[in-house]
Amino acid sequence: MEINGETAIKIERIIRTKRKTIALQITDDTTLIVRAPFEVSEQTIRNVVIRHVDWIEKKKKEILSRDPKFVKKEFVNGEGFLYLGKYYRLTIVDKQDEPLVFNNGFFFFERLSTNRTRGVHQLVQKKRLTKRSLKGLNGMLKRGDLSIQG
Repeated sequence: MEINGETAIKIERIIRTKRKTIALQITDDTTLIVRAPFEVSEQTIRNVVIRHVDWIEKKKKEILSRDPKFVKKEFVNGEGFLYLGKYYRLTIVDKQDEPLVFNNGFFFFERLSTNRTRGVHQLVQKKRLTKRSLKGLNGMLKRGDLSIQG
């Protein structure tokens, strides 16, 4: 849905749930997602978006001006990753016991088939790495549970 006025605002997705209020969400790639109750009309949603156009534009500018450390990862040797509040370098290796290992202040990432590697990229882009997610990520890689959508 696109809302035209002085500024064109595109609503990427409307998520309808059992709720009482309308929420506006700006994602890391600056898309607008609206969460709304089932019974709210599209016109009401448009009106809310128009009423908050200044806030939406402000948030989009904030996201675009963020520290470049938050740009998409390329998963190349030497690239830095945030883990437990610090940045650590990535080293690509040909073979190891676990697909992704953290040791001596470095991430060691096993060179994988393209599809599995893209799946890892998608997971890491969606959430910050924690000890728990690192363990889960290794389990998913071993089982081959990663798939590519689109």
